[in-house]
Amino acid sequence: MKICAMRILHLVRATRAGQRGLRAQKNLFMGVFGDNIRDIRVQKGLSQQQVAEHIGTSLTQVWRWEAGQTAPSIDNAALLARFYNVSLDRLCGLHAPPDLDLEGLDGAQIEALQAVVAAFKR
Repeated sequence: MKICAMRILHLVRATRAGQRGLRAQKNLFMGVFGDNIRDIRVQKGLSQQQVAEHIGTSLTQVWRWEAGQTAPSIDNAALLARFYNVSLDRLCGLHAPPDLDLEGLDGAQIEALQAVVAAFKR
């Protein structure tokens, strides 16, 4: 799974700008969830329309979930997980990610990753 650096930077900036932590976390969660369901859908070669038809919702609603504009109900999230044959943790980004492979990255890229990790530890 790829790390969405722009969403991480948005969370850090929003927190520093004084946005309430829960609101910033909700925005980050919806973005991560949307990225995950889109990535899985694309990996499986499915269209948004196919997903919408399978779980009984509209194409627009699936688009909104993938864009991070809204989050599905727990019932729809469970239907998505079952349809994609993954856990809800995987959809929410709570699964244990594989070890980060730094091979092929230059010094600046490694430093940028270290800065992101350090920002989360604060």
